[in-house]
Order: sequence, then C-alpha cells, then structure tokens
Amino acid sequence: MLLIAALFKSSGAAVAVGIIGYFVLGMVNIPMIALIRKYTWLKWNPLNMFNFSAQLGLPTLSKITKLTDVQLFWGNLAYIILFLVLGLLFFRRREV
Repeated sequence: MLLIAALFKSSGAAVAVGIIGYFVLGMVNIPMIALIRKYTWLKWNPLNMFNFSAQLGLPTLSKITKLTDVQLFWGNLAYIILFLVLGLLFFRRREV
C-alpha cells in the first residue's frame, strides 16, 4: 500500500490513499478466504500474509489461511524483501 501511496505527488493524497487502503484490505479479507478455498495457489498472495499475527494468537486460522505459521513467516520475509527492493528501485529514479 505504501508503494501505491508514494506514487502521488501530493502528501495529502498519499496519506489518504494509505489510510483508505488499510481499511479496504480488511474488507477484502473475507472474499479472499473464499477464493483461497477455491484456488489454493492464492494462499501465497501478499494480503494473506497480513494474517500472520492473528494466526499466532489463534492457531486454528491455519485452516483458513491454508498456511502454517512457519510458511507465513517465510512468506512475509520474502514479501518484505521483494517490496524493499521494489521501493529501492522506484525511489532511486525519483527525487523524494
């Protein structure tokens, strides 16, 4: 969400997109769970990785996310590295 918000020149627009995006992600979680049941490869999407902390507190969520705690940890780590590299490449070309 931060990368998308950073595309805006206006800081107000970037903040608004970031805040709205944060709340929209919560609403997207329910349909995403239904899609994960139908298409198991979707369990690796970045939005599913937001369930990591919730699953640590409630281990039965692994039946919903279709990932173990260890898989969620490594998936989060992989996405962190990916988005850090994308941010580095994006901001290297742009004066911030």
